[in-house]
Amino acid sequence: MPPRRFITFLSALVHAAILSTIFVTQLLSLGPLPVPRTVLAFSDALPISIRDIVLADFKHGFDSATPVYAEGFTMLSQTVGALGDPKDLAYADRKHYRIALRERDHLRA
Repeated sequence: MPPRRFITFLSALVHAAILSTIFVTQLLSLGPLPVPRTVLAFSDALPISIRDIVLADFKHGFDSATPVYAEGFTMLSQTVGALGDPKDLAYADRKHYRIALRERDHLRA
């Protein structure tokens, strides 16, 4: 047999073995896949508005005079100064994105 025909014959033999294995596995399987008995539907959905999402709420151990440098969401805003008295340089994300500060949001020592 020429080498090209041998490779074709070997490829057909391997594919036949794989397909027959899949076919036999399906014949001997335990049964059909389980069908959900309850329909997942949100029939009584009520509209809500999310006021805020707290990502982290903890007391840090730093003094209010600790120096700080921070960049905003787009890295166009920069904040410098101290933890107790931060200053915005030119552009402020909280003004642009209308991020509201609450009484408890001020930095705590």
